[in-house]
Amino acid sequence: MKHDTKDLSVGRPRFARSVGVVGAAAALALVASACSPSDSGGSSGDSGLSGTVEVTSIQDLTGAVGPVGISTQNGMKLAEKQINDSGMLGGAKLKISYKDTQTKSDQAASLMSSTVSTDVTAIFGPVSSQEAVVVAPIGQSAKIPTIFTQAGSKGVVDVGDYVFRVTAPQQYYQPKMAAYLKSQGINTVVLLRKYVAGTSWERSGDIPVDSLDYRSVFAVGALLFIFTFALNAFSIRMVRKFREVYE
Repeated sequence: MKHDTKDLSVGRPRFARSVGVVGAAAALALVASACSPSDSGGSSGDSGLSGTVEVTSIQDLTGAVGPVGISTQNGMKLAEKQINDSGMLGGAKLKISYKDTQTKSDQAASLMSSTVSTDVTAIFGPVSSQEAVVVAPIGQSAKIPTIFTQAGSKGVVDVGDYVFRVTAPQQYYQPKMAAYLKSQGINTVVLLRKYVAGTSWERSGDIPVDSLDYRSVFAVGALLFIFTFALNAFSIRMVRKFREVYE
């Protein structure tokens, strides 16, 4: 039986936050598996793994991408609790510290540079690709495993074998999603996206309120309004003056 044409709306911000939570949990499971004792040669208590496994998350907790970063942090906290409660690391405990990039590339680079000089086991990078391409080479140079939960732009994981990403870039799975929806008789899809200026989520006219760009655009708009108003007032005055002369 032939299906009718359907509309499917997808909310990008909610989807990104969901991916952040799942990606963060998957990334932490990866780290825990790498640090966990081997099954062979006795129980986990005899593995010799003890103390604290230090991991740092350099994340967008405020700024334009803050909501996605917060969701990623929540996923990490949940996974951290589950890993420690399950005894996956034997006698050791996983401890994650968080640093806020404020959705700024220079802040992300600064935090990454200071973090690689510590005794961290691994570093979780920001969700923004614009920041990821900046911090990835720093982690690679220091030979510290650097894991991104999203950051789907090209070039992020190409810097070396110490940089990883746990979620597939959109250009890989979106065509498969489209093919599946088409096979189900869904012929029309509406994709709702929230473009965030200054990030790798594509640029558009959306500018965060109270930012320098926002104030600059407002100032230019106000100046154009004043200039146009003055020009119109002058034109009306001139028209009236010449009308009186010819009448």
